[in-house]
Amino acid sequence: MSARLSSGIIILARMGSTRLPGKVLLPILGVPVLEHMLRRLADVPVDRGLVVATTTNPADDVLEEFCARLGAACFRGDEDNVLARCIGAAERFGMEAVVRLGGDSPLCDRRVVTQLLEAFQAERAAGRRLDYASNTLARYLPLGLDAEVFHIDAFRRIAAIAATLGDEERRLNESNVVPYMHTHPEEFDLLQVGQGPDASQHRWTLDNPQDFELISRIYGALHPTDPDFGTAEALALIAKHPDWAAINAGVVPVSGFWTAVEREKFTKRYAAPAPNMGPGGAQ
Repeated sequence: MSARLSSGIIILARMGSTRLPGKVLLPILGVPVLEHMLRRLADVPVDRGLVVATTTNPADDVLEEFCARLGAACFRGDEDNVLARCIGAAERFGMEAVVRLGGDSPLCDRRVVTQLLEAFQAERAAGRRLDYASNTLARYLPLGLDAEVFHIDAFRRIAAIAATLGDEERRLNESNVVPYMHTHPEEFDLLQVGQGPDASQHRWTLDNPQDFELISRIYGALHPTDPDFGTAEALALIAKHPDWAAINAGVVPVSGFWTAVEREKFTKRYAAPAPNMGPGGAQ
């Protein structure tokens, strides 16, 4: 059996959001979104810690200062090349198994992330040369609970492949990291982790004022009595307040990379063609 891989969490965050400027530092119950995320993920069993990977854009100086105040690790890299930023952060902090989340996920659940990481570690320990594990290959959780684990070598392989592609495809893979892997699964060893009732119709990511309103309501109802509330508690709350889900139900994503399965789910949900996702979405 192989030894357990060194592991860490990278949270991608930047201030440059056109739809909700400075969203990662917006206060929920008086605490910035990014601080909530760091607290919620603090007990995930990683040995290389949590790293906020932001950009070298001067606008993100405030994030480096924020991390310094909290004693959190910070890495700064290319604003548009998220792939290079992930590689740089992972190499700087000695991560082999890299958990990657966006800074727009204030409802991230340490239980979900731990399950994902432990499944990845178990497969690698058993001798499987697993490249990537995710809960989005067959999405069943609300958007905003996305989590992925990459082996550092998978990042490097994608970077090497991207360098051989045309400009548009190269930028798509550098800004979103996963497109080539998702569209060429036969070239990688991929693992879907987790299953359950389909709750993918819920939108719990933070990208606009409607999202912020919904997430703030969830926090306001659950956080005061249980700061470590999880997905089950949030889903039960929404079931009691179905009108809350309507707050951002009609929001059409305009950035990021979607798989064919996610496009199909969007079309069924809204009875409209799914948008053509482009190379935006860098975090």
